[in-house]
Amino acid sequence: MNRLEICKKFGSFLEAEIQCVKLLLGHMEQEQIVLGSADHSSIEDMSNRKLQFMDRLKAFDEKGAKVLMEAGFAPDRAGVTACIEWCDFGNKIKDLWEEFTSLFARCRYLNQINQAIIETRRRHIHQVLAILHGSIPGNQIYGPSGHVSEKSCTLYSLIKA
Repeated sequence: MNRLEICKKFGSFLEAEIQCVKLLLGHMEQEQIVLGSADHSSIEDMSNRKLQFMDRLKAFDEKGAKVLMEAGFAPDRAGVTACIEWCDFGNKIKDLWEEFTSLFARCRYLNQINQAIIETRRRHIHQVLAILHGSIPGNQIYGPSGHVSEKSCTLYSLIKA
């Protein structure tokens, strides 16, 4: 394969990967909306679909590594940078790479927000369950062994009531 063919292949690969990341980004925005609702089946569906996107991105990563190696570059960040410099006529590939990294950073940010929403809901559920069992949430001390333990509580368990 000559230089022009490799560069076209690399550019096409980046364009396809960008489209996949855009779809993932839209999905994660939808996921955030669903996480705000109490629709547990939709949340599970969104999680399964996100796993499918992650599988597609992993396949793109493997394909990208193959394209880089075919061109004689290492399948890592340094290899991508070198390939971009080698291929880039008029900064088209560099612009694609910057778009990809920007979109991926946005996905990472949304994922962190979505994880925080899930963690907050998990803590609330844990607190409600603790109250129902008669303990005060967050009322923990270190026991004689040095491990965290719940303080004894004089609340009457609502479950026993």
